[in-house]
Formats: sequence, C-alpha cells, structure tokens
Amino acid sequence: SYIPALQSDALQYHLLIPKYYLSEGRIFDLTGIVRYSVFPQLMEMQFLIGMLLKSDIVARLIHTGFGIFAALTVFAIGRKYFNYKVATLGMLIFYLSPVVRHLSGTAMIDLCLTFYFLISGYTLIRWIEKQDKKWLILYAIFCGCSFSIKYTGVLALMWLPLGIIFRELINKEFKLKGIIVKFIFPALLYILIISPWLIRNYIYTGNPVSPFFYNIFSGSNWNSYLESNWKSHLAGGIRSSGIKEYISRKLDFLIKIFEHTPLNIPALFIVFLKCRKENPKAVFLFFTAIFYIIAGVIMTPRIYRFFLPALAVTSIVSAYVFYKIMDLNASRYSKIFRIIVLLFIIIGVTNRVYETLASTGKNWQVITGLTTKDDFLMKKLDCYGIAEYININLKSNDRILSLNETRGYYYNCTFIVSHEVVSGSVAHTSRDINEIMNFLNEGKIKYVLINKSEYFQAHQRPTILLEDKNLDKYFELVATRGKCFLYKIKINA
Repeated sequence: SYIPALQSDALQYHLLIPKYYLSEGRIFDLTGIVRYSVFPQLMEMQFLIGMLLKSDIVARLIHTGFGIFAALTVFAIGRKYFNYKVATLGMLIFYLSPVVRHLSGTAMIDLCLTFYFLISGYTLIRWIEKQDKKWLILYAIFCGCSFSIKYTGVLALMWLPLGIIFRELINKEFKLKGIIVKFIFPALLYILIISPWLIRNYIYTGNPVSPFFYNIFSGSNWNSYLESNWKSHLAGGIRSSGIKEYISRKLDFLIKIFEHTPLNIPALFIVFLKCRKENPKAVFLFFTAIFYIIAGVIMTPRIYRFFLPALAVTSIVSAYVFYKIMDLNASRYSKIFRIIVLLFIIIGVTNRVYETLASTGKNWQVITGLTTKDDFLMKKLDCYGIAEYININLKSNDRILSLNETRGYYYNCTFIVSHEVVSGSVAHTSRDINEIMNFLNEGKIKYVLINKSEYFQAHQRPTILLEDKNLDKYFELVATRGKCFLYKIKINA
C-alpha cells in the first residue's frame, strides 16, 4: 500500500474520480470527462475520505482492510456451518490465492465487493434459519451495498431464490407466500439504498443504469460508437455480432476460469455428487458458486478478478471436501491427502511471504524514501514522463483530449479520454477534419495527447486526426515521452 498506485483501473477512475471531486470541493457530473463515472461509487466515496485525510495510500489501505474482512467472513461462515478446521482451511485457500494477493494494497474495489457479497449471503442464511426479520433487513442492506460498489453486485440477490429453494428442500412447511410478504419491506429498503446511483445517472444521462441498456433508455453522453465499444468490451473483445462467435468466446472463458481455480472447481462437483444428502449447506454453496460463475461469464468481460466472490464461496466448499477426505482415518489415502493439504498451506504461505518480500525488495527505496515518488513512477509507468511535463508546463484548467491514454490520475488537468465519452468519440468517428477541429475549439480543448503504440494496436483504421498532413497543419508537437506525444492546437487552426 505504500508503493504509489500503478494499476490501470485505479488510475483511470477509482482514484481519478475522487481526485476530481476533491479538486473542485464538490461532487459534480463527470460523464463528459470519465465514462466510468456513471458506475456506482460507494467505494470511491470511501477512497475520497482516505485521500482527504492523507493520500491515496489510505485509500489503498481501506481496500486491503476489506480483503481481511472478506477472509474473516469466509472463516465465520465455515465455522458456523461446518467446523473450525473447515473455516481455517477455507480462509487460507481464499486469502493465499494469487488474485487476492494481487489486489491487496491496490485502489481497486473487488475485495470490498467480495466482502459484501459474502456477508449478504451469511445474513440471508441466518434469516432462513431463524426467521428473524432483522436478518432479512441486514441482507437487504448488504445487497444494496454490493450493488453500490459495482453493477455486478446485483448478483448478491441470487442468495435469496437459492436460499428459498434450499429451505424448501429441508423444510416442506416453508411457505413461499409468507416469504414474499416478509420481503416487501427489505425490497423497498434495497431500492432505497441503490436509488441515489440510479437517480444520479438518470439526471446526468437519462439512463438510470448507464451505460447498460442504451437501446432501451438511450440518453445523453452516449452514442452508437461508444455502445459498440462497450458491447465489444463485455463480449471479450468481439466486435462481430455473430452469436456463434459470442458463445464460443464465452465458453472458452468459462474453461479458462476452471483452469485458474484447479483446487476449487473439482471440489464443487465432488460436493454435489457425494454430499448432496449428507450436508445440504455444502450443496447450497455449490449452487451459489456455479450460478455466480455462469452469470458472471455472461455479464462481464474476460477479467478473472470479477469472479472473486465465487472464489470465496468455493474456498469454503474446497475446505469442506479436503476435511471430509482427511477425516477418513482408516484410509491410507487420507494420510496422503493430509500431507498434500499441508504442503498446499505451506507453499501458499511461503509464496505469500515471498511475494510480499519480493515486492518490498524491488520497491524498498521508494518505501523508505530513498527514491522519490517521481523517479519511481518514471520507471514504472510509461505515461508518467508526459504527465510530469504536463503538470509543470500546462495550467490546471487546460483541457486535454487523450487518444488511448486512459491513466489520468497523475495528470493535474482536465483529462478527457476520447474513446470513452461523447466529448471525445467524434475524434474517432468523424472523417471530416474540419468537424473535428470545430468540436475541439467549441469544447475549449487546447491539447491532444496520443499514446501511439496503444492506439495503433487498438484501431485498425486510425482517425483522420492522426494523418500526417492534418497533424502538421493543425497541431504543434510540444512534447514526447516514450510512447506518448503531446500536441497543441495551433492558434490559427
């Protein structure tokens, strides 16, 4: 956490959005500058508090803390519904996983989402057991918090129907009609908690769940070009609308998820086949993880950390399977498996310690203050050199149109990412250079920043703006650092 932020998403919006709010001293509409500002911002608001108190170091410590809370919740569920050994092993499987190690100490939001997903499941199970309304209210609150962190947090609602089915299987007297009546108030509470984000988006864009369902709600600060980019992103980079290609890519992604969790996924099916009658709670967790993975594959792009809540659930399931195998005292295979599990724990702990020490070793100079933050970032971020030039030579109110350089946190100016907002997409879509120049002048945009390496990898047909004759005629190259080129619009352009 004491190393300067380097993660792309953190620099694009998790830290950039609260930075804009702090610089202005207010919360305002950023949809014309940062596309991701339409996402729910509960975690960014916590980052804002941390940055207000100290710096983004506090923001990253907050996220690290949620990772610890998530691990403790895994332990609590395992301890409550299985035993101490399952709880301890499940917590270790989860917290020692590479994705958790990678996210700890960053200004991301996935560990926080995982915590609220787990705690919402725990409260829902407690309500099913006790029929105490307070647990249902807590479930609604935590589900609302999940959605308020990230749109995929809506999947926390899946605990309810799965929980109802689970209860029906073990208690035939469970009345569905009574459940619906009891759930009316918590449902209203859930809507109340998520409503600020929906109302905000409707006011800013006309679409309460922007950028989703553009074909239904339409709305401002969005267009068909951005919609096409967004659908391609969700489909894993597929720009074709062919259903066969879409299904093929999603199935490939599903297989790779299984490959990335070699211990957990087989454990799920072992539980389903062997324990469906012996321990219904394990089967309930099995279905929860499977539904989350399937829904996540359909809803999200090819990013494995999006499945961290499912990993947390499968960690408990895996621990239960390991425990059942080790509990077969009469079997010699049990002793062998105990050794395997022990080796897994030793290797996991050793790897976690090694990775921490290795990271500290590589970055000890900046941690101890022997290397300045600027020197460190200059080595680690290819965009930081141009950011430093901009911060020294440009005014804070200068507006920059950025082509494929999205990491705006270290830029002390208004940073408009061209392919993410309407106020920049014309630079890609228009084939009329005069239209582009008029748009830049009307938007009071004085500079254009281009990461040429990233741009030409992402675009088969470059914008007319980048044609040499137009760059020479309308722009003056004022700085270049590595892959990044900064142009200033000529006064007579």
